[in-house]
Amino acid sequence: MYKKKFIYLSLQVYLIAMLLNSSPAFGAGQGLWGRIRDAAVDAALEPGTWAPLAGAAILRASKTDEEVSNWISTHRPIFKSRENAGKWSDYLAASAYAANLITTLAVPKNTTSQNSSINKLRLFQTSIIAGALTFGSTNLIKSASNRLRPDLSDYKSFPSGHTSIAAVNLTLASHNLDYMPLSNTSRIGLKIGFNMLTLGTAWARVEANKHYLSDVLAGAAIGHFFGSFASNLILGKKKKGFTLSINPFDKSAMIYYRIRF
Repeated sequence: MYKKKFIYLSLQVYLIAMLLNSSPAFGAGQGLWGRIRDAAVDAALEPGTWAPLAGAAILRASKTDEEVSNWISTHRPIFKSRENAGKWSDYLAASAYAANLITTLAVPKNTTSQNSSINKLRLFQTSIIAGALTFGSTNLIKSASNRLRPDLSDYKSFPSGHTSIAAVNLTLASHNLDYMPLSNTSRIGLKIGFNMLTLGTAWARVEANKHYLSDVLAGAAIGHFFGSFASNLILGKKKKGFTLSINPFDKSAMIYYRIRF
């Protein structure tokens, strides 16, 4: 099973590379593999990727992951019952799909130098590539990690698929907002709301006793990474958010932490 999923993911990556290589968007300037490298580095350096990943690592290293997760699934402060939490995790994940689709369709005409049909095609292409990579990677890691779920139902606990799929869709939806004629207040408010949807999906999976905290944090990191990666690669967006750079000197170095809006 593990080998089949690895082959499936490898085939996905190959087909995506061939698709991008044949696209006019990559016909000039930096080569395809250079753009893939830069898009991956940029996505990895975003806080939405490394922050939850670091949180998952800290929980596992401190051996508090199972203890904290057990408290959440036992007390269930938000959804009150495991059954209700499970249902809400499905609803919230479906809402993430809807948010991505609605924002994609809502992007107005003539937002770039290309015509509207090409713009829509590239947005949907971005969603397909990001979704396929997220789904394939999540299932490959599930098979490799073989972690038993808290409810002992199977060995597919790490990482959380619900959370990774919600995160990739909501990351893409957040990127779509940058193409829409919204006020800064509206745009920021919607992006906060999308982040809350991801958080709600993750929390519901823990309350439902289907995942540990480190599982959902890793899922959030995977989804955000591939959402940003595909968006940066296909759409060529200017990077927004946080930028970390290090400039070396003779016997020291200067670290810059820049925020872009």
